[in-house]
Amino acid sequence: MSQGLCTSCGAAVNLAAGQEEINCTYCGTLVTRPQAEAQFAEVKNSKFGGTLLIAETAQEGGSYEEALNYYNKVIEQQPDFADAWLNKGICTVRTSKIGDVKIPEAISSWKAAIKFAKNPVAMKKRVATEINNVVSDFYPVLENHYLRFHNVEDSLSEHGGRFLILESALSMALELSPTAAIAKNGISLCDRFVASIKNAASSDANTAAAQLFHKDWKGALSSAATASSKGNVASDLEKTLRVTKDKYEQALAKIDPTFAKQITIRDAKQAGISAKEAGSAFAGLALLFLIGALIWAAYDYFNKNDNGERLFGVADVVWLLVAIGTFTFAMVRYTKKQNERNKDWLSGLPACFGTADLKLAMHPTEEEHFHKLLESSLKAGFDYSDIRNEIEKYLKERGCTEDHLEEQLRRFDVLAKFQPDMATQLRRKNEARKAARENKKDTQPTALSAAESQNPAKVEPSKFRSSNSLVNILGILGIWFFRIVGSLGCLAAIGMGIDSINGKAKSDGPGIGGSVFVFLLFAGMLVYGFWPRKNKKEKPQTK
Repeated sequence: MSQGLCTSCGAAVNLAAGQEEINCTYCGTLVTRPQAEAQFAEVKNSKFGGTLLIAETAQEGGSYEEALNYYNKVIEQQPDFADAWLNKGICTVRTSKIGDVKIPEAISSWKAAIKFAKNPVAMKKRVATEINNVVSDFYPVLENHYLRFHNVEDSLSEHGGRFLILESALSMALELSPTAAIAKNGISLCDRFVASIKNAASSDANTAAAQLFHKDWKGALSSAATASSKGNVASDLEKTLRVTKDKYEQALAKIDPTFAKQITIRDAKQAGISAKEAGSAFAGLALLFLIGALIWAAYDYFNKNDNGERLFGVADVVWLLVAIGTFTFAMVRYTKKQNERNKDWLSGLPACFGTADLKLAMHPTEEEHFHKLLESSLKAGFDYSDIRNEIEKYLKERGCTEDHLEEQLRRFDVLAKFQPDMATQLRRKNEARKAARENKKDTQPTALSAAESQNPAKVEPSKFRSSNSLVNILGILGIWFFRIVGSLGCLAAIGMGIDSINGKAKSDGPGIGGSVFVFLLFAGMLVYGFWPRKNKKEKPQTK
């Protein structure tokens, strides 16, 4: 192994026997053996060569204070020697204490290294890499210290101050050389900082639970308050650090196309939240109002006043009617808002599939169309399950085989990184078991025709009705249940009301008000049972 130095940034390069050239791991410069050895000999034979050798040996052995002293002596002898300034900065950080992070002093040395370098561009890359290594090694120490002493006064503010110091150094590294390693480290640094505060809050919550178990009420209350405070701080910091984290994410997106697509999809989901949740807040409040009115009416119905009369009366009926009307209006408004979402993205669905085989995003062009479809649909307020349902409907309309359909839906799950709901997973398992049983029964399976084997998309669409037959039957039974029970309930309520008017009702009967209440409940069931439903069958789309 031959020792040498990079001719651009001065970093050490080691050439194996028979190796005549090597790329510097810091700046990427291609260095030949004669160049590397000549550079090494020039530094070694200089007036400060011996002092530099002692400094490097001490640094490699972990004696950073000693190494720092010798690097200062080298700089005294040769003030414009860039490598000494670089290593001085590294050793300065390595001599830091928890309460004294010497990043600002180190940055001064690193700036001097760039200033005096023969090739400033190459030295910038080397400095950026060294800063990234220092931050990666030093932050875990700070994090462990905070998690150990997070209950000490001002520990959170001190932890935040140290994070800002390290982040400033990493930000400088990103400006000097925007590499994927530095960008990923910046994203990780922001995430770990917020996570450390959340972990401290979780630790306080566990402490509160333990104190509560031991009946230390005062301590439990104090720990719970501290945990809540830290949790709120973590949430606020997560929002505040969004700008800082975006800086690293945008840098990584310029380097890594895959990450760029992930960022685009994430931003599209954020943009589509308002469209997706339009009308849901009002519908939720209306539902709470309806539940409150029902509870109030039920309480009045089952309780009596001092005269033995039920509390339920006209006021309860009015409130129920208002609550039902409000909830109906809210649901109609919510449905209207959801239907108003832009569905132009559906026009791009055919471009995501192969023309002949109807396979999803198998070609790079189709994959690009698929990611654009994801972005536009999520931005319009649709979620992955909506897109998945549209893909399923699209393939069914074209008469795909059940196996082909499941294969494409699984590919969608992989491409979109989507986890199907438990019902879908259960249905897949049941279909797999059913298929396995059928395969066992058929000892001589029937071969597909030549046309079917060449094109799996051509098969009768009627096969798909069997997989949903149970759901359809249950739906029909449910509708008829509401119709029959609602009709009988309305008739019974009318009968009770007539008896109450004629004075034939029992003394503990529901009365006129109770009869109206019962009638409204069963009338709602009856209306739901006979409510017109849209036909799910639509005209097939043409490619």
